[in-house]
Amino acid sequence: MKKRALKKKTIKSYIPDTENKVEEPSLFYNTQPLQHRLMIKDFSYGRFKKVYDMSPFSFKDWAGFLHLSERTLLRYASENKSFEGIYIERILMIERLFKKGIETFSSPDAFFGWLTKPKKVLSYVLDKASLSTTEGILALEDELGRIEHGVFI
Repeated sequence: MKKRALKKKTIKSYIPDTENKVEEPSLFYNTQPLQHRLMIKDFSYGRFKKVYDMSPFSFKDWAGFLHLSERTLLRYASENKSFEGIYIERILMIERLFKKGIETFSSPDAFFGWLTKPKKVLSYVLDKASLSTTEGILALEDELGRIEHGVFI
């Protein structure tokens, strides 16, 4: 009997081809500005107080905007406690709205006068109560944008 020559099987291992490797730019990851990420991490009552002082609204109004009881908000004040995520987001949205409104109206008094008066815009009635919902804040921002561009609805 003839012996057959055994062929050696070669096992190819997977070695990635580094020359043809496609990488996504890291620019798309972590697109939030560093300042914004740091504010989210530690947002103390003192930081909230700056936004609170900017507005003519009462402590009771702010408790309603944040969906907190007045007592809880007072506890934040007395302990200089940091706010949690959902409250931080609402405070930052309201702060952004205030800054845009004061810039649009060129006067805090004019802006806050406009904000407190009920106004019918599209299918919404917008006023200071709108600050208690994200949708309301965004609708107010949209209306400020229309005012800036002279588009009145």
